[in-house]
Amino acid sequence: MFKHGADLEKIKRKYHIKGELVDFSSNINPFTPEDTVIHIIDDIEDIRKYPDIDYVKLRNAVAEHVVRDNRKCDFVFNLNNICVGNGATELIYLFMRSIEGKIGIICPTFSEYRRAASVLGKDHVEIQMLEVGNSFEYPDFSSPKMDEYKDLDALFLCNPNNPDGKIRNLEKIVEFCKENSIKLVVDETFIEFCDDYENYTVLNYNYTDIYVLRAITKFYGLPGIRLGYMISRNSSHIEELLRIKEPWTINSIAANLGVELLKDDKFRESSRNFYREERKYLVEELEKIKSIKVYETDSAFILSKINEDCKYDARELKEKLVFEHGIVIRDASNFLGLNSNFFRVAVKRHNDNRILIEALNDVFNK
Repeated sequence: MFKHGADLEKIKRKYHIKGELVDFSSNINPFTPEDTVIHIIDDIEDIRKYPDIDYVKLRNAVAEHVVRDNRKCDFVFNLNNICVGNGATELIYLFMRSIEGKIGIICPTFSEYRRAASVLGKDHVEIQMLEVGNSFEYPDFSSPKMDEYKDLDALFLCNPNNPDGKIRNLEKIVEFCKENSIKLVVDETFIEFCDDYENYTVLNYNYTDIYVLRAITKFYGLPGIRLGYMISRNSSHIEELLRIKEPWTINSIAANLGVELLKDDKFRESSRNFYREERKYLVEELEKIKSIKVYETDSAFILSKINEDCKYDARELKEKLVFEHGIVIRDASNFLGLNSNFFRVAVKRHNDNRILIEALNDVFNK
């Protein structure tokens, strides 16, 4: 079974809900670029023909966007460094199909890394982060304790991490992977929500076997489009991904729209300004609720933990919010390394955030 947020129809069926639900389970920008519908209408006739099987225009647009948006990077990417896919999830599975050795996954994190490894029969090991105060931190990769991971073929991690949303410096991890010839796959799906993200992207590091995953559709509020990309200095491995990839996994509308979305610098800046303000508001209000612990975040979502002495766990809290308030949160208990007391909420429009805080205060203060 798939265990993700955002499946509102499934939740309605399960709990026999007929009305609308406010979705805090999916980390999607509540705004979209203003010309999105116009671009889709302009390209509607393209559904009558096959997309370009090589997606040259889209891959060029991604490369141009990355070069323009990452001024601290000393490498000039081009289309040969880009593989596009039907969301970042397709590319996770595609990359795992392209490697043979053992895979490391830094946890707690997105469950699809482990699921992909299991489905594809890949030998994999989970490396746990350490809970320090109201944050999770990487283990010391320079420690002799990490020697057991020197034989990895690839290491997967998420930055900013999902489910806690914190962005981290990866210098020591990059050094560890470079010294041991380990392919480093960094899921940066949520990095564009963060301030100063250009200081943290691993595209800045001069290591050929870094592979960055990004999803165009989360930041632009269009998850139904399903569009993502992988970028690497290792053009030979990107070529291998393109060789084994199924053809035409991106439809014409999504491919054309992606080119236009990546040009919209104004939307990206306004979105980061919005998230900076609303993230601060939501964290401060959540921290006032004595029954939960709130973790540091820099991104589009916030991880919290219900105190052990509370009468609810995350599943029960989720059900109570659905039934009594029409609100859906993310039960985060299925993330690797977390337990039944963890839940995650997305940052949404201010009025929705206010409604969430009122509902949580109602539940925990009864």
